[in-house]
Amino acid sequence: AALSHLVIHAFMKICAFFCAGAVMHQTGKTYIYELDGLGKEMPVTFGCLTVASLSLMGMPLFGGFISKWGLAHAAFSAMGADRGGLPGTGGWILCAGVAVVLYSALMTGVYMLTVLVRAYFPKTTQAQAPQAKGAVPGKGLDPNWMMLVPLALFALAILLLGICPMPLLRVLAGIGGEAG
Repeated sequence: AALSHLVIHAFMKICAFFCAGAVMHQTGKTYIYELDGLGKEMPVTFGCLTVASLSLMGMPLFGGFISKWGLAHAAFSAMGADRGGLPGTGGWILCAGVAVVLYSALMTGVYMLTVLVRAYFPKTTQAQAPQAKGAVPGKGLDPNWMMLVPLALFALAILLLGICPMPLLRVLAGIGGEAG
């Protein structure tokens, strides 16, 4: 479970940071309050960021759900809750760990949705939307294919890991064995 979370979390964070880099490169914007309206101007970049964000929150059909579910399942299995037993002291510690995973998903939702809401539902008017230097109005600000291909590949990997995780989980089970 921990190995799957490590791998899937890496895909999610890399995708999110690549999206942030694309925004910074194309617009020079570095603050969240400057992102108003960029969802429309950079649809591919923010589409990939949306996939990474939903996955980081642990939404079903995304890789983050699989990894967080695996962590919770491993914790409950380790304390015997899946066999009808009541948790001992160690079990309550594992329950607290599951609560932390759920709380972190909630907090991730707060900070990632803040970015997405500003990008897709701007507080400014369209005439005030940010423009990059040399950008042609109406042509959008998405970067060229050399930046978009990695974004799209990571977003696709996140979706595939959420929909069809078994190939990765089999490989990781071979590495980790029966440990979890």
